[in-house]
Amino acid sequence: MSGSSSTAVSYSANTNPSWFDGTNYTVWKKRMRIYLRGLDEELWAVVRKGPVPMEDEDEEDWKEEQKISSHLDSRAMHILFSALCPEERSQVAQCESAKEIWESLQTTHEGTSEVKESRIDVMLNEYESFGMSS
Repeated sequence: MSGSSSTAVSYSANTNPSWFDGTNYTVWKKRMRIYLRGLDEELWAVVRKGPVPMEDEDEEDWKEEQKISSHLDSRAMHILFSALCPEERSQVAQCESAKEIWESLQTTHEGTSEVKESRIDVMLNEYESFGMSS
C-alpha cells in the first residue's frame, strides 16, 4: 500500500486555460467549460446564468451574495479575456459580464439558434437528396 501514493495523479491549479485564436471554437468551448468548473463550480454558474442583479449601484450597500457574485463574475471575465487572442478579445471588449462574453462568442462562432436550425435543415435536405440519388 505504501507504493500507491507514487501512482496518484496530481492536479495543479496553476494550469492555464486553453487559448482561443478564433479556430476550433467547439473544442475550445468544451475545454473552457471544464477548466472553469474545475477551478470552481460557481465560476461556471456565473458564466451560464450571469451575476446576481445589483439593485444598488453603491458597492458599500451590496449584500454578501452580490459581492460574491460580482467577484466570481470578475474572475470569470478575467479568465475568458486571458484566453482570447487580440482579435477575439476586441470582439467582446464591450461586454459587461462573463455571460455576455460567452454568449457573444457563441453567437459569433456558432450562430443563433435560428441559424443552427437552418443549418440542420440544409444538412438534412442534402442527406435526403443524397439518399434518393444513390
